Amino acid sequence: MADSPPTKDDSQVEVDNAGQMAEFFKVLSDPGRVTLLLTLGRANQLCVSELAEASGMSESSVSHHLRLLRHLQLVRNQRVGRQVFYSMDDPHVNTMLRVCTEHVRGERS
Repeated sequence: MADSPPTKDDSQVEVDNAGQMAEFFKVLSDPGRVTLLLTLGRANQLCVSELAEASGMSESSVSHHLRLLRHLQLVRNQRVGRQVFYSMDDPHVNTMLRVCTEHVRGERS
Protein backbone atom coordinates (compact mmCIF):
# COMPACT_ATOMS: atom_id res chain seq x y z
CA MET A 1 0.00 0.00 0.00
CA ALA A 2 1.52 3.34 -1.05
CA ASP A 3 1.72 6.26 1.32
CA SER A 4 -0.91 8.87 0.69
CA PRO A 5 0.36 12.30 -0.37
CA PRO A 6 0.77 14.76 2.49
CA THR A 7 -2.15 17.03 3.14
CA LYS A 8 -1.70 20.77 3.27
CA ASP A 9 -1.64 20.58 7.07
CA ASP A 10 1.08 17.88 7.01
CA SER A 11 3.21 19.96 4.65
CA GLN A 12 2.93 22.99 6.92
CA VAL A 13 3.99 20.93 9.93
CA GLU A 14 7.06 19.76 7.98
CA VAL A 15 7.95 23.33 7.00
CA ASP A 16 7.45 24.52 10.57
CA ASN A 17 9.83 21.80 11.79
CA ALA A 18 12.47 22.33 9.07
CA GLY A 19 14.83 24.11 11.47
CA GLN A 20 14.67 21.32 14.02
CA MET A 21 15.12 18.73 11.28
CA ALA A 22 18.19 20.55 9.96
CA GLU A 23 19.61 20.69 13.50
CA PHE A 24 19.11 16.92 13.82
CA PHE A 25 21.01 16.29 10.58
CA LYS A 26 23.71 18.73 11.66
CA VAL A 27 24.26 16.64 14.79
CA LEU A 28 24.53 13.53 12.61
CA SER A 29 27.11 15.23 10.38
CA ASP A 30 29.89 14.38 12.84
CA PRO A 31 31.35 10.86 12.41
CA GLY A 32 32.19 10.63 16.12
CA ARG A 33 28.60 11.28 17.17
CA VAL A 34 27.29 8.83 14.58
CA THR A 35 29.75 6.23 15.88
CA LEU A 36 28.54 6.76 19.44
CA LEU A 37 24.89 6.48 18.40
CA LEU A 38 25.56 3.33 16.38
CA THR A 39 27.44 1.84 19.35
CA LEU A 40 24.64 2.71 21.77
CA GLY A 41 22.10 1.33 19.30
CA ARG A 42 23.77 -2.08 19.53
CA ALA A 43 24.11 -2.05 23.32
CA ASN A 44 21.59 -1.61 26.08
CA GLN A 45 23.69 0.93 27.95
CA LEU A 46 27.35 1.82 28.21
CA CYS A 47 29.51 4.09 30.36
CA VAL A 48 31.92 6.68 28.95
CA SER A 49 34.97 4.41 29.24
CA GLU A 50 33.18 1.60 27.37
CA LEU A 51 32.06 4.03 24.66
CA ALA A 52 35.59 5.43 24.39
CA GLU A 53 37.05 1.94 23.98
CA ALA A 54 34.41 0.86 21.44
CA SER A 55 34.71 4.05 19.38
CA GLY A 56 38.47 4.62 19.61
CA MET A 57 37.90 8.14 20.95
CA SER A 58 39.21 9.67 24.15
CA GLU A 59 36.92 9.76 27.16
CA SER A 60 37.01 13.55 27.01
CA SER A 61 35.82 13.55 23.40
CA VAL A 62 33.11 11.00 24.16
CA SER A 63 31.89 13.09 27.10
CA HIS A 64 31.78 16.21 24.93
CA HIS A 65 29.70 14.46 22.25
CA LEU A 66 27.40 12.84 24.83
CA ARG A 67 26.69 16.22 26.40
CA LEU A 68 25.38 17.49 23.05
CA LEU A 69 23.47 14.29 22.29
CA ARG A 70 21.88 14.42 25.74
CA HIS A 71 20.94 18.09 25.30
CA LEU A 72 19.14 17.17 22.07
CA GLN A 73 17.42 14.23 23.82
CA LEU A 74 19.00 11.62 21.57
CA VAL A 75 20.64 9.81 24.50
CA ARG A 76 19.84 9.65 28.19
CA ASN A 77 21.97 8.89 31.20
CA GLN A 78 21.44 6.98 34.40
CA ARG A 79 23.68 7.13 37.42
CA VAL A 80 24.41 3.82 39.15
CA GLY A 81 26.63 4.48 42.13
CA ARG A 82 29.63 6.39 40.80
CA GLN A 83 29.12 5.24 37.22
CA VAL A 84 26.99 7.04 34.63
CA PHE A 85 25.51 4.85 31.90
CA TYR A 86 24.20 6.13 28.59
CA SER A 87 21.53 4.67 26.33
CA MET A 88 19.44 5.74 23.36
CA ASP A 89 16.60 8.06 24.32
CA ASP A 90 14.61 7.96 21.09
CA PRO A 91 13.89 4.81 19.04
CA HIS A 92 13.47 6.98 15.93
CA VAL A 93 17.23 7.56 15.93
CA ASN A 94 17.87 3.83 15.45
CA THR A 95 15.43 3.85 12.54
CA MET A 96 17.18 6.85 10.96
CA LEU A 97 20.60 5.22 11.37
CA ARG A 98 19.35 1.95 9.88
CA VAL A 99 17.84 3.72 6.86
CA CYS A 100 21.01 5.76 6.39
CA THR A 101 23.14 2.60 6.59
CA GLU A 102 20.96 0.96 3.94
CA HIS A 103 21.29 4.04 1.74
CA VAL A 104 25.08 4.15 2.10
CA ARG A 105 25.31 0.44 1.27
CA GLY A 106 23.17 1.02 -1.82
CA GLU A 107 20.33 -1.17 -0.61
CA ARG A 108 16.98 -0.37 -2.20
CA SER A 109 13.61 -1.33 -0.76
